Amino acid sequence: MTPNAKQKIAIDECDSNILVSSSAGTGKTGVLSGRVIRILHDYLSKKTNKKGTLSRLLILTFTEAAAHNMAVRIKGELKKYPELKSELKLVDSADICTFDSFYQKIVRKYFYLLGIKETFEIIDESVLKFELRKLIDSKFDELYDSNNQLFLNLLDHYTLKDDESIRDLVENVITSSLVVKIGSNSLEEMKDKFLSISEAELDEAYCFYLNRLKDSLHKMQKLFLDNDSEPALKPKRDIVLNNLKRIDEIGDHLDKLVNLAKIYQINPDTQKTPAAKWKDAENPHIRAEFTFIKEDIDSIVKVASNFPTYQEAKKVLKDNEKLYTFFYSICLEVMDKFNSLKLQKGVYTFSDIASLALHLLENNDEVRREISESYDEIMVDEYQDNADIQERFLELIGNNNLFMVGDIKQSIYAFRNSNPTYFLNRYNQYKNGNGGKLVEMSENYRSSKSVIDTVNSIFSTIMTEDFGGANYADGHCLEQPTVRPDPNLGLPTKFLTYTMENTRRDLMSPDKEARIVCEDILQRVRNKEIIKGHPARFSDFCILIDRGTKFEDISKVFAEYQIPLNVENDSDAFSKEIVYVVKNLFLAMAFVCLDKVDTAEFKRSILCLLRSPLYREDNAKIFSYFSENKLKDSEVYKKLLSLKSRCQTSDVYSIYSTLIKEFNVYASLKNFTEVSNSIKLLSDVENQFISMAKMGYSFEDVIAYFQRNEKDKSKLKVRFKSPSNDAVNITNIHKSKGLEYPVVYCLSLYNKYKSIKEDDVLFDRTNGVQFRYTRNDQFDAKEGDVCTNPILAYRKDIIALQEKKEKIRLLYVQLTRAEQQLVFVAHKEEGKEWTAKSIDKCNSFADLLAASKYPFNEEKANLDGKIDSGYKNDAESDVQQDKAKEIKKITLKYSEPNFIFENPVVIRASKKETHTSKAILDLGSKLHEAMEITDFENPDYSLFKDKDIVSALENFINSKIYLENKRAEIYKEYRYYDEDNNSEGSIDLLFIHPDHFVIVDYKFSNLADSDYIKQIEIYADNVRRIFNLSKGSGYLYSLKKGDFKKVL
Repeated sequence: MTPNAKQKIAIDECDSNILVSSSAGTGKTGVLSGRVIRILHDYLSKKTNKKGTLSRLLILTFTEAAAHNMAVRIKGELKKYPELKSELKLVDSADICTFDSFYQKIVRKYFYLLGIKETFEIIDESVLKFELRKLIDSKFDELYDSNNQLFLNLLDHYTLKDDESIRDLVENVITSSLVVKIGSNSLEEMKDKFLSISEAELDEAYCFYLNRLKDSLHKMQKLFLDNDSEPALKPKRDIVLNNLKRIDEIGDHLDKLVNLAKIYQINPDTQKTPAAKWKDAENPHIRAEFTFIKEDIDSIVKVASNFPTYQEAKKVLKDNEKLYTFFYSICLEVMDKFNSLKLQKGVYTFSDIASLALHLLENNDEVRREISESYDEIMVDEYQDNADIQERFLELIGNNNLFMVGDIKQSIYAFRNSNPTYFLNRYNQYKNGNGGKLVEMSENYRSSKSVIDTVNSIFSTIMTEDFGGANYADGHCLEQPTVRPDPNLGLPTKFLTYTMENTRRDLMSPDKEARIVCEDILQRVRNKEIIKGHPARFSDFCILIDRGTKFEDISKVFAEYQIPLNVENDSDAFSKEIVYVVKNLFLAMAFVCLDKVDTAEFKRSILCLLRSPLYREDNAKIFSYFSENKLKDSEVYKKLLSLKSRCQTSDVYSIYSTLIKEFNVYASLKNFTEVSNSIKLLSDVENQFISMAKMGYSFEDVIAYFQRNEKDKSKLKVRFKSPSNDAVNITNIHKSKGLEYPVVYCLSLYNKYKSIKEDDVLFDRTNGVQFRYTRNDQFDAKEGDVCTNPILAYRKDIIALQEKKEKIRLLYVQLTRAEQQLVFVAHKEEGKEWTAKSIDKCNSFADLLAASKYPFNEEKANLDGKIDSGYKNDAESDVQQDKAKEIKKITLKYSEPNFIFENPVVIRASKKETHTSKAILDLGSKLHEAMEITDFENPDYSLFKDKDIVSALENFINSKIYLENKRAEIYKEYRYYDEDNNSEGSIDLLFIHPDHFVIVDYKFSNLADSDYIKQIEIYADNVRRIFNLSKGSGYLYSLKKGDFKKVL
């Protein structure tokens, strides 16, 4: 296709760094390949003084797939030009590769300058993580044995039940520090300059909250002043304005933040909504503005009022300086040993190799010049995904010859350390003619007019440079190509709505939304609706969701409807049947070689093998083996014994290979679930054994490795895609990037953004470690209560803010995958409009869509509860039925209780009581059970002989909390699934009202532990998500004393 005007500029521009801002679907891959052809023609025609071939170009991508596709695209273009035929043979050896591949190339060439082995290897990260954990455990054992007082003080100060949290933090600090972050402090600097670094961050934290609070209070003040005649505000005007004047007295004194927060918190006239009824408001927008400002103030006050004073916080840093520097000393010592181990063994991760390459360039000018002068141009695809190390690498080897293509609006990989500020900085500089040239491409060749109009309308309202990285309305709107043979009007955007039944939990039901999509797709396929010039087929449709946690539920619905489904998602290999069996096969062999065949672990492994598809022994025979102690008569034991001598003298990879061959694992794959993925799974497991062999692992090491993985609930992520040509696709948005689908269904719009936990911010790669405050930190202002560390609160809020900005870009990626049509599916009450929040308050895609005020054409979803037999079309009918039967068969087989998989852990607030007797623990358990089984409305006390239990029940039933909430929906021991933590939780007592909730968490006696408050907050986050309620409260209840403590 002939390039358009902007594409032509991007292809032809030269003699400068160039940034191409390429919006979705604007043909960036064509520009990159077109530019390669143009440069090669320039070499040939001598338009340039440079003489070269394809080998003079460096083309860098972020994935192997992108590098492969680019090479294929360039080959295809070269074939069109006979005069460039000689370049074709150079494509496979050209530097068209990932950053990681290029780092490896450099390190392998200059290994001798780095002092590492020429034969270094990249090994499985999980194996090196296990080695790091062994070093940490060894150091802790050493400190315990030496009775190191600083170490014991550290544990006493910052641990509760065990030392796992500190071990985890040491591991996190070391692994994070090994990832290069430009401009950050090194671990040594964090240790040596702890106080100055921490005090600077403390200042930032207090300024952040003080300025936010002052700004919000001034907004409230302005709202009252600007709306003097508003009936809803008038009754409280003078009182509120007088109270808000106090903010002017605060100035910039950081130590006054807590005072200001408390003034606001305890003053009912400042807090409360004006008494006048809002229905009297002349302007309904005033109510919305008042609500937004008040919610912002309340959220700041909730956090800041639990801070110590500024001076107290500084004192805590000074008092605990020795503990912090000692902690850093542990990390540095272990990290040195870890690096020495990798150097000795010649094994590294991809991150290690990147760091080595960067170190080489920064410390050897001759090498840097040699690499820099080897290339006439350096091209970078998906430049918006650059991380610190990639940016520094380009700075070192670039020579005003960088050609960077990307889209700030599609920067969605913060979890991979991508930093979109590099793109934004170059964009703004080049736009002003500083340092390079900017080319902006906005003509979209992917999407129909319908899709483009919808995308532009939504993002012109919600995406700004502050929130999203681009002022969308100013120069970033998608455009239809000026010259196009097909006008491609597409299909109108649809919004399929449904109402909730029974309870608000339907709101989060993937089952209901999946059924709506199934009904819609079946109708369109049966009606032979024309999509892209042909009758609709299943492969025309794709479901995109922001996460993959609900894919299994959706897959079950599609199986019921007999609709084929391609599921592309990362999965945990350790949970798969074939991996579980192979792991136990190796463990059984290990126990035989170690003469540990009488252990429970060996018997469990043998049981797994007997019941697996390798043997399929019936239960009666298995029972006889174990009950009659005849396990040694089994075929599996005899075969293991026959291999003992061979395996005792082999490395672990050779043993693995022997077992796979001797037990005919590949021949048995047809009997396993997920047959199509089993070969890939075995390949991933094989790589692990190769890595373990390179580390010289023994049987004991492998056993310990698997035990550690099981204890840590470690996951081995693998990507699967079901093999089917004509099937509906489902994937998460991150995996859809760069792809396109005729019709895109957008589901789970009410999914809440992932909440940031304190554990996520204990270590910051710029400013280092910060611990939670404990009871050892005394604060006069809090009268003995535990305060919140302001630095941790600040880190959480900053990360949450960055994630909210990325979510806007994630929504943009989702919507711009569509070629012909966008279909949104969501709950919506009939006749009721979505409440539009300010962008910074949005916490779901539904919030963002509401904020955009896009005029959706709502359509009541077709969902009558009946399940038809799926798509039937003459000859294809049997094929479709077979596919559906296959899906059902796999699902049922996988559900058989052949193997034991661990259930998610149930999260409960700490039940720890210091020096508690067994009798008290027993009584506490009985009280919990009594609260669960008793009908509070009609209690039967005769069930309980213990007077203490009866008394406790009577106290609760007559309490103010119960009496005020007895008419609500009541849930006892309410269990839920926490998506953020991949775990289950259980709430002792939950009251659900139409507009708010109340949580009650039972304790035996003690209500003072700060961990209890954190757990209530976790409960509340999940209740808000599940029941779609924003308001709520939480109480701790002492079963022994009958006391309540409000903590939320």
